Amino acid sequence: MGDEGVRSVDRWQRALTWLPLVVFGCWASTRFFRHVDISDANLYRVIARHLAADSGWTDLRYLPTAYPRFFEHLPFGFWPMALVIRVFGEGALPVLQLGLSALTVWLVGRSAKSLAGPGAAALAMTTLALTQNFFFLASLTLLDVPLLLGAALTMAGLTRPKPDALLVTLTFAGTLVGVAAKGPFGLMTPGALWLARVLVDRSFTVAMGSGLAITLAVAPVAGFVALSPDWLESYGRSQVLASLTGARSDGDGGRFFTVGKVFEMFWPGLALIACMLPGLKRRLVGESSAPHRRALWVAGVAAATLLVGLSLPARKVAHHAFVSFPLMALLSGVVLGPALERLIARRSARPVALVLAALGVLGLVAGPMGVARFFSGPPCVMSSELAAAFDQLAPGSSLEVVATDSPWPTLSALSAERRLVPVHVRALGEAGLEWALVEEALWPAAGDFTEVGRARGWVLARRQ
Repeated sequence: MGDEGVRSVDRWQRALTWLPLVVFGCWASTRFFRHVDISDANLYRVIARHLAADSGWTDLRYLPTAYPRFFEHLPFGFWPMALVIRVFGEGALPVLQLGLSALTVWLVGRSAKSLAGPGAAALAMTTLALTQNFFFLASLTLLDVPLLLGAALTMAGLTRPKPDALLVTLTFAGTLVGVAAKGPFGLMTPGALWLARVLVDRSFTVAMGSGLAITLAVAPVAGFVALSPDWLESYGRSQVLASLTGARSDGDGGRFFTVGKVFEMFWPGLALIACMLPGLKRRLVGESSAPHRRALWVAGVAAATLLVGLSLPARKVAHHAFVSFPLMALLSGVVLGPALERLIARRSARPVALVLAALGVLGLVAGPMGVARFFSGPPCVMSSELAAAFDQLAPGSSLEVVATDSPWPTLSALSAERRLVPVHVRALGEAGLEWALVEEALWPAAGDFTEVGRARGWVLARRQ
């Protein structure tokens, strides 16, 4: 291949590395153009709002009647959100989260390139960028966003071919970010990749250097919990230990529940991984080049170890599967990376680049048109049919939410979007407030309240 041919290949490699990032940005930004009814995102938004308004940095609170002291998660994952609110306001939160998610995609590409070349980088980034559950959460105020960034940082370190200062630094930074955001789940990717490098490379230097970095990263977070009696009891024992042992009643107790969610949610990555199954034995033993065999072993062992780790807690919830996405995307890229490089070498990558570019343009156009509604249900009544009626309530007002069971999505939307203080009661007038949002089945035929609006099973009422 002449110099011109080499330059052409280099151009395609660069294009196929950056285009997935552009596509991801276009698709993820579609979340900017519609109301968000994700309970956890609304919950964390209110907690970050209060943290930004308060003087302390470790005391979390939600509502006076719900989690007046919040110990479900560590405070550190809320710090970037609170800082952005203080400086730029809440409107900048989606930009912060999308920026962190885009950095995650780019770091996954760097990791795949370190293991198996530019073809693997392009495929890994594309897989993660086009995974619906990833771009759906990318700009939301969820702690999974910094968790996945921590996983990607760790991958960027532990996929470096030789032990050096950058390997140790990235491993330390990634572990610290992940553990600070979501405790033990931040350890899963570092632990899985550390074990894979130890088993595949048998390098004492890598094992000791990265192992020390992981230990040092965990120490400050573990020290904070151990030295804070409230956090030790309410987070360490009641959250982490209770989830591990099954003492909690929430979540799912199935041994392979989270693994099943990974296979349910991680598409199109699983389709790419499936492409290698017929020739897996040959590729791992001798058919592939030595570097590619090593990459397959490292990515495969790490992914398998992570899936085992996700099966260990006795109580699990579906979003625990998210932590596997960066590593599974890496495996997807490594599986078929050499095949894409052969396409690039034959100058046949143009169709791939055109498809990616078309997807990016489609995302950019479809976002303002409301394509995100196809990935979630209709907006809540507070932001649609009853929006004008709710405009009568000043921010900070309290209102009764009358429902048989705790309507968590409704409570979180009222507090986040409307800045109200909802109080869940089971009978109208129980809290003695002026305003009430009542389940239609519990609305009385007569009483002290006058109906202001009604929609989709809810009645907004005001005391006469």
